[in-house]
Amino acid sequence: MKKKLIPIISGQLNKNMGTLNILEIEKQKNLLLENLSIGSAKQKVFLISHFFGELLSAKGGDVNKIKEAYLAEFINDYLNYLSTFDPFCLHPKYSKLIIEQLKTLEEIEFLEKFREKILQIRNQIESDLKKLEDILARTIPASVGKGKSYESEYRGKNIFPVLERQNYIEGLTIENLESLTIKIEKVPTKVGKNSFIIIPRERELEERIEKQVHDSWNAALSFCRKYVRKIEPRHSERSRLQAGKVFIHFDKMQGIYEGNSLGIALTLGFIDELLKHYNAPTIVKIKNRIAFTGGLDNEGKVEDVSKEIIENKTYNIFFSPIETFVVHRNDETFALGKFEELKKEFPERKLKIVGVTTLEDLLNRRNLVDIRKQNPIVRIGKSVKRNSVAFVVIIILTGIISFFFYRDFDTNPYSFSVDNNKVYIKNKSGRIL
Repeated sequence: MKKKLIPIISGQLNKNMGTLNILEIEKQKNLLLENLSIGSAKQKVFLISHFFGELLSAKGGDVNKIKEAYLAEFINDYLNYLSTFDPFCLHPKYSKLIIEQLKTLEEIEFLEKFREKILQIRNQIESDLKKLEDILARTIPASVGKGKSYESEYRGKNIFPVLERQNYIEGLTIENLESLTIKIEKVPTKVGKNSFIIIPRERELEERIEKQVHDSWNAALSFCRKYVRKIEPRHSERSRLQAGKVFIHFDKMQGIYEGNSLGIALTLGFIDELLKHYNAPTIVKIKNRIAFTGGLDNEGKVEDVSKEIIENKTYNIFFSPIETFVVHRNDETFALGKFEELKKEFPERKLKIVGVTTLEDLLNRRNLVDIRKQNPIVRIGKSVKRNSVAFVVIIILTGIISFFFYRDFDTNPYSFSVDNNKVYIKNKSGRIL
């Protein structure tokens, strides 16, 4: 999950004192189109912004028509990608460059029909940037902020940082935060092995991610056996009699993912969903605004990553609303070193970096994970909801049995009738007493 970038405005397309080199710009345009076919919206923003920066820095009336042609070709895509752009996981200076470029585009006459949309997007980015600057300056803690970039997106989610890989720009790493949503199919659908469905999945998964899915599943099963009386055979990796589907949703799916550093987050997601699936008496919830990185083997041992990668991910986390970053203990020193380096510019930023070595180590820390008994009334309600048909049948059968029982064993006189010389005393159900 890695990628490289360069300054947004570098002037490589401008030769001979501000004139445009058509051959070079066509080459860069084709390279841009090739890179726009993959990657996140944030990456695409920077790719197009870099290209626009080259165009806009060229001077002279003779190049205006050329500039207009290239700007017109990409302006719609640029604004669409910008509509989902946020400044998090990046140094504020990069978002400020985007804002300044948008101001320049607002003033271009032939882009007048886009002016309202450009202004709207610029205002949104400026608003989000203010939130990031507040976090860095500790004007408000991340936990107090409002809006999509705070509570709703970082509340109890299985969050992990990702580094995008691309070859178009050098010098800047585009990073994002990703989260997972796990869903387990309620009933088995076929005979064979469990199916893990990745959504979205446009291509074959990288081998380490494929392996990590199975390792995380087995580690989660081992933990859940403490709280679940009986695990269904279909959920065992060894089962060949039944099989079900487990859906793994990458909530943002930003770029092409490689490596297994999503292991901790994936395992916690499996644990949460398995306990919900079995309506276990115990629930496990991740505390708010925590991000995890590190692979996890099927025995629950956390795997470390390289110094370069952990430093890049710490950079990612530093410029985000995340308040606690969980890493392998071997990576803790590198993460702390990068954090202290970044704090020289933003001394008020608060971030806890926690080193762990195993899943058990992580789950024993109540500042990271909340493990508690489920409310019995809530649990019963869930059981009724999940087995509503069986519950209705039981109610009907109970009613029928109760009726006949009451009819046969009710000895209270309710009415009488006279037949010749005989008086018949009856109960409320009409049975002769």
